[in-house]
Amino acid sequence: MSFPILPKNVDVSKLKYAEVKTLASGSKSIYVNYGTQRLRIQTPVMYMPYGIGEGFEDKSKKQLDVKKDKKYDITLSFKGYDENAKIQVFLDKMRELEGEIIDKAFENREPWFKDDFDGNKAFVARLFSPIIKVDKDPKTGKVVGKYPPTIRVKVPYDEANDKFNFDSFDMENNEIDFHNIITKLKAGKTQLIIELTGIWIAGGKYGCTWKIVSGKFQLSMSNKMAFIEDSDTEKVSNDEEEEDDDDVEAVTDAIDDTKLANSDDEETDMTSQTEVKETPKKGGRGRNSKK
Repeated sequence: MSFPILPKNVDVSKLKYAEVKTLASGSKSIYVNYGTQRLRIQTPVMYMPYGIGEGFEDKSKKQLDVKKDKKYDITLSFKGYDENAKIQVFLDKMRELEGEIIDKAFENREPWFKDDFDGNKAFVARLFSPIIKVDKDPKTGKVVGKYPPTIRVKVPYDEANDKFNFDSFDMENNEIDFHNIITKLKAGKTQLIIELTGIWIAGGKYGCTWKIVSGKFQLSMSNKMAFIEDSDTEKVSNDEEEEDDDDVEAVTDAIDDTKLANSDDEETDMTSQTEVKETPKKGGRGRNSKK
């Protein structure tokens, strides 16, 4: 049984790489172990800016009659890494892992890529699809840094049985059905145990994949706004009601005294009367009368 490791305790030198396996689609995969077991890392509590992603399909399946598996993933944000030491350590360790994988890719460029790349390590590094994603200018490709870095992890899902294949809990360690929260994760928080499933090589690029083994979830807060009780506000409301009552009485008295015959004044409704702030002079029209 594999046990999770805290990011600070991960020793990247313990990663062991299996032989390259060529898949039916033509892409390649390489299993990676951490010593004699799988590498499973426990993340700190992190922010989920997008909730769950859906719609990634296996493009290697060309036949129209072949059922395409539904794919899910979650993006974790390193928001607050400059203030939270645990998030910073996790970010640093993922970057260290990136460097380790690039080093091994360069050392094994012949068996992995069937190419020497003229011994150019920088070129091999550019082929790597990073674990840590940063926002870049779409035109220049330069790092903008407007948003915190992110990491994406797969959500194991068995479409045939409509089942998510990982343990899911709330933040108090009560087991929950992931189906019930799947639409409520955006802007929520989570703490995961993630597993490095291996390295992929396809389309002239290479990278590694992570999946959820277990997760604790805190749903996003409601966006609905609630009024706050405020004694000053309530006092103003009461005063305004008293003023409105006085205005209605003043207008009623004025109408009785003048006995207005004008049809416009007769059509004045209660809403207009309650908005009158001054008593009209005898023989004249009220301020809110129609002109």
